Amino acid sequence: MEGKKLVSDLPVWLPEIQITRRKREQGFSMENAHSHPDYELFYLISGTCRMFIGHSIYYVTAGDFIFVPPGQSHRTTYESSPVAERVAIGFFEPVIGMMTAMCGEEGVEKVLNASKITIPPKYNACVEELLQKMEEEEKRQDSYSRMMKAGKLLELLVLLGRAGERAGIPESLNETEAAIQEAANYLYSHYQEPLTLKGMAQMAHMSPAYFSKKFHRLTGFGFKEYLTHVRIQAAAEQLLSGKQSVTEVALNCGYSDGNYFGDAFRKIKGMSPNQFRKKNQI
Repeated sequence: MEGKKLVSDLPVWLPEIQITRRKREQGFSMENAHSHPDYELFYLISGTCRMFIGHSIYYVTAGDFIFVPPGQSHRTTYESSPVAERVAIGFFEPVIGMMTAMCGEEGVEKVLNASKITIPPKYNACVEELLQKMEEEEKRQDSYSRMMKAGKLLELLVLLGRAGERAGIPESLNETEAAIQEAANYLYSHYQEPLTLKGMAQMAHMSPAYFSKKFHRLTGFGFKEYLTHVRIQAAAEQLLSGKQSVTEVALNCGYSDGNYFGDAFRKIKGMSPNQFRKKNQI
């Protein structure tokens, strides 16, 4: 039995798996980008939407799955179809642990490493049946519900691994969209530098006003808002992963003024850098 996983090796504790179904009217947009500590599997049943995840733009149509890792900022905008319907499933690491134990790391990475996965139409009925059964268990909430939801979720993840078609990054974008995508990538990778709206607009061969308008429309962020968000996310990771002082973290993330850094951090995280470090390290 060496090299094989036994049933006793599998995680026995599963946190709650949550599934929600929502309809969104044309023009709906998240007020702010957000992230959460769990994995999110987003499925669009009907309509279209645009998602900005991390630093990539995705156009989502019916039959598409979007996989959002823990802590990854994202924002969704519905602007094309009159009404769109989506399902979102939130789950935690033990589910991934179970899948890894049974399918191996290669099988799991095939799903986790793809931000967008499209299911061929012939599998739509199977997907919707799995989602419906998970929703029924969400309402039932008896002693078997967690197991049933975990089982259906694992079945869904296997379907994504076997039948899903993975989208390339970046996707097919027009010239303006590609320029904004490239700018977002640059901001994401060079956040520690003294970046300005004027400088980024020149890099994209646009006027500052036009660049600002297009950046906001495609990403859901204002230029300064996005740069601040990226810097604060990087600062949060550095606060937890190293022993640098708050001042050193601020400098690493493009802030020369510690007070300004503290205010920006508090606005996004709801607490000071020191409080964040103490709370999350505990």
